Amino acid sequence: FGECGTVTNIKILWDKNIGFVDFEDEESAAKAVKLDGQEIAGATLSIRGKVDRAPKGEKGDKGGKGGGGGGPTKTIHISGSFDDLKEDEVWTKFGECGTVSSVKIFWDKGFGFVDFESEDAVPKAVALDGQEIAGATMVIREKAAKGGGKGDK
Repeated sequence: FGECGTVTNIKILWDKNIGFVDFEDEESAAKAVKLDGQEIAGATLSIRGKVDRAPKGEKGDKGGKGGGGGGPTKTIHISGSFDDLKEDEVWTKFGECGTVSSVKIFWDKGFGFVDFESEDAVPKAVALDGQEIAGATMVIREKAAKGGGKGDK
């Protein structure tokens, strides 16, 4: 990712097959998003756009978590080890938070998206972060709202 610009932070969750790369500026991040679908060391990259975060220490003890740039979202991003997870379990678990409108799981990559009919369900779903579903500990984040282009809903 160094070819895209100055990298300021990298966090990789090896057991969950996900990682996060922070860049010094938005232009560098935009270059990195263009690498979506390319292969590195035999793995196909799935790269998503920018998620704004509050400066460390502003929200909670983990450095703050903030939604992305475009207003309320009705979608969450989930990741974890999906070896024994079934899609109907995802529908059921997140149905407790609100009416689920769609579930898209990328089984081979260990992540997915859950869409709700209302953005009111998102904070309830994010509150489940760290809980187990079918024996897998889920990492749950609000999906950044996008301001246009590829992937808009």
